[in-house]
Amino acid sequence: MCCTFSPATLSSTLLYAGDAQWNGLYVHVLAYQNTASTSGPNAMILPIPATRLGPQNAVDTRPFRTFLEDIREATRQPIPRSYGTLLGGTLEAARAVVFDVGSYAVVLAESPRAVLSVLRQVPKPKRPALNDRMLQAFEAYYPGWPVAVCCWNGNLQPEPLLWWYEPRYPEWLFAPALDAHDGNPPDLRATVEVDHHIAFGSALKPEGQPVLYRDDAGANRPLLPSSAHGTELQSRMINGDFWLRRDQLGGPALRCVPGDRAGVPIALNGWEEPPPSWLPPEPMVSNWNPPPPRRPMPPPPGGKRYCSNCEFLLDASAKLCTICGTWIDVEGAAQR
Repeated sequence: MCCTFSPATLSSTLLYAGDAQWNGLYVHVLAYQNTASTSGPNAMILPIPATRLGPQNAVDTRPFRTFLEDIREATRQPIPRSYGTLLGGTLEAARAVVFDVGSYAVVLAESPRAVLSVLRQVPKPKRPALNDRMLQAFEAYYPGWPVAVCCWNGNLQPEPLLWWYEPRYPEWLFAPALDAHDGNPPDLRATVEVDHHIAFGSALKPEGQPVLYRDDAGANRPLLPSSAHGTELQSRMINGDFWLRRDQLGGPALRCVPGDRAGVPIALNGWEEPPPSWLPPEPMVSNWNPPPPRRPMPPPPGGKRYCSNCEFLLDASAKLCTICGTWIDVEGAAQR
């Protein structure tokens, strides 16, 4: 899974989605790793259904880099054959930033369009060529979502990325899995080769197979589950992401194309009951935590005004904010 700016070979993907309590907040947790190979600088883009996101939401996992393999080992079980036929069918001062996490240079942006403003800050050895078509596609597929663009060069051994975030959809856990490794925008109608393991869990409500961690996560341990549900997926299946209701960690998960609320049920750990009539969430924000207060803004200088969505300083005659992609009317009000 995953979408890359230029052709790459990706395999052995591990995904975990769950929830936790972190610094007094209810948060969702997303972890991802794979084996990647590319010729020259490249990047993979991950959508994250967060209400706000910043560098502080990325966790350095190098001291406990085996945690995803431990979750996989605890939940490794192939999908039941009976499901085979279904498978075929906080950024306060800036809206995009660049920072290092392990072997990656990460561009974290409030929207795919905002990536354009900082891509040149990625160190040249890891800076990918701009893929405007990919960014436009993600703007359309995940409107209003932040994205993480993870840049690397050459061969990359498995190294987990771990994020915590305040969720747009508190009742649903999300694992990004839209697939396109050739540099083209993902084809939502395609059937793709899948080689990964997905797992879901909760640090708040232990459920599933116990996980034995080899490495000490230290202060980050509250983000990780003590038990989890999951399954091994190695087959061809329709393109899409995974969603799971947080009150039904045993599954099934739903494999959904962005914009399609029907979904295909995916069994976890041998779950074989009839699939329930679940639908992924409506495209609306539902935040359990209070939003941070907006800092007071000084009056704009002559001939300038602020974008009312992201507060970026624009020319008074601007019709479009080049940072967050918001259209501005003649009165200066944001229009989505």
